[in-house]
Amino acid sequence: MGANSTPAPGGATTFTTKNDKAIIEANQRRLAAYAELDRLATSSVDNRSPDEEAQWAIIDAAEMVLMTSVATTPQGLEAQLWTALHNHYQDAEPAEAANRADLDWFNAKHEELDWTDKLFVAALRSVRAMGEA
Repeated sequence: MGANSTPAPGGATTFTTKNDKAIIEANQRRLAAYAELDRLATSSVDNRSPDEEAQWAIIDAAEMVLMTSVATTPQGLEAQLWTALHNHYQDAEPAEAANRADLDWFNAKHEELDWTDKLFVAALRSVRAMGEA
C-alpha cells in the first residue's frame, strides 16, 4: 500500500472501489415491503395475516443486511441512516418521511425535532452533500 492509500472495510482496496450494492438493494427490498404492508392495510401486531408476516420477514432480513454491513459510499451510508431514523420513530408521519428519505420534511420540522433527531438530520444533510459532490 502506498503512503496515500486509505484502507477500507470489508476487503475493499479503497473506499472508492467498493460500492454498496448489497445495502442499497436491501433498502429497496425494505421499502417495497413497507409499501406492500400499506397496500395490505396492516392489522395489529397480534393478528397479522400470513401476507403481512411475509413482508415483515423481508423487512427484518433487509434491516439485518443494513445493520451488519459497512457502507463505503455516501449512498449506502444514507440508506443506513434513513433506516435508523425510521426505526427511531413510533409515530407514523416522521417514520414515513424517513422511508421517503424526505430531508425537506425534516428541515421544515426542525424546530419541533428533539436533539437526537436534529443530529440525524445534520448527518443526513452531510452525507447527501458528499454524494452530490
